[in-house]
Amino acid sequence: MLHTFQVGQLVRATGKFSDQTGQEGVYEVVRLLAVDADGMPKYRIKSPKLGTERVVNQPEIAKAQQA
Repeated sequence: MLHTFQVGQLVRATGKFSDQTGQEGVYEVVRLLAVDADGMPKYRIKSPKLGTERVVNQPEIAKAQQA
């Protein structure tokens, strides 16, 4: 599976990720990480608001809506 999102793109946490962390909102993709053994693309994302970074699987994020 290929990466869907690009560095600099804004994404939103979805489903399991936002439920576990309580961190909903917009994040910026800061790095594309290697595909894991199951073929799942991973990303490092950063919250511009909080400055925190997280590693997520592709299904845990979606394209952020433009305001």
